[in-house]
Amino acid sequence: TTVLRRQKVRERCAREWPPVRLIFVESICTDTKLLLRNYMLKASNDDYKGSAPEAALQDFLARVRNYEAVYQTITDAEGPEEEDDETC
Repeated sequence: TTVLRRQKVRERCAREWPPVRLIFVESICTDTKLLLRNYMLKASNDDYKGSAPEAALQDFLARVRNYEAVYQTITDAEGPEEEDDETC
């Protein structure tokens, strides 16, 4: 996701009552075998029902590349305000 999108999520959570605790978790995996196995699982979900397995996988890989092109890593600057450490 992007910094702007995470900010919009924070703003939405800030309007909730009771307050919503928000945490963003960034997980980075560089294990190509594990990634391929996960991609193959994704390519077999309902989004690809009726699609040929290889076509589904190629479509999902294209989606991943598009996502990677716009992704912005989470930074410490996006952390909670000091006085509001418990909620978003």
